[in-house]
Amino acid sequence: MKPQYKPHPLLNGSIIACERPSKPLLKILSRVCDLVITLQWETEIPEYIHDYCTEFNLEWLWVPIKAANYQLVSNDELFSRILNSLQQVKTQLDKGKRILVHCAAGVHRTGFFVYTLLRISGFFHQASLDFIRKIRPLILIKIGQHRIEIGQMFFDKVIGLTPKIPYFETLGFIETDFIKAQLFPLFWVKVLFCDNLVKISFCMTSCDFAKIVIGTEVYMKVEENFIWKDLRRFEKEGDVEIKSVEKCEEFIRDYVKSCTKDKKSKIAGTSCFFDKEFLYRFTPRVFDKLHYRIVDLASLDEIRGKEVKQTYSIYDDIRKYREYVNVFSKEKHK
Repeated sequence: MKPQYKPHPLLNGSIIACERPSKPLLKILSRVCDLVITLQWETEIPEYIHDYCTEFNLEWLWVPIKAANYQLVSNDELFSRILNSLQQVKTQLDKGKRILVHCAAGVHRTGFFVYTLLRISGFFHQASLDFIRKIRPLILIKIGQHRIEIGQMFFDKVIGLTPKIPYFETLGFIETDFIKAQLFPLFWVKVLFCDNLVKISFCMTSCDFAKIVIGTEVYMKVEENFIWKDLRRFEKEGDVEIKSVEKCEEFIRDYVKSCTKDKKSKIAGTSCFFDKEFLYRFTPRVFDKLHYRIVDLASLDEIRGKEVKQTYSIYDDIRKYREYVNVFSKEKHK
């Protein structure tokens, strides 16, 4: 049996974390597990796994999760359902059950679920990461720091704290954790200033607006000036977590790296050459992950003879671009 499928002791039982198992693989793993936890959404045909489990006399628990994002914490109904499932799994481990946890690739949703399971089982943050590194190193390579942060927020809510969830929108798109290169991923980013405090908001969508990887925002302090700084102002509301420039760079880079392939996503937004300049100067390791082209909505305004106005939200930019695409599509088919 390959090392990545080796069971690891947890509580009174054991755990395997992996990608969606094929029927032949699950047949082999049925020798070392009793319960399979499927974290896939209904459109991913989870019933096939159920049928395999029935054939191999395995128990099956379906925990439908679209994507590992802030919805898991902010949506109370979703939060309660996942917490109930986590508690069921913990109970089974206490009874000595051997469990297998999987999503599609065994990275984003699996990493979130296993991290949160470990936290409610009494593991501290670093011990949880160390355990995940031992059972499936690929998770920590590809999951992205923001998803570990989501797992920590979920646990904070479990123990009665009120996590501060960054502003996000889904815009009616399909939530996902990864956008394939052939869907032409767009990296929507907006850099705003409050004196020397910088807020960077970002998310990823497919160019046809079918899919979105819910993003987040980070804050850093910079002393350098930009000639366009006064065009991009925001008012700070309440306390915010200010990271170092290096930590912000690593956080954003992990997000981009976890969402699509290197150099496939284009920076998008209104006057996004401002944002491109900022990323180039302060987060070069993020810049190196992106395509060299940009999708600047200001150019579309000018083409249509409209006044270029600054925007202050990536979601307003996405709505604006979607509107333009719809207009161009209608004109093309006249």
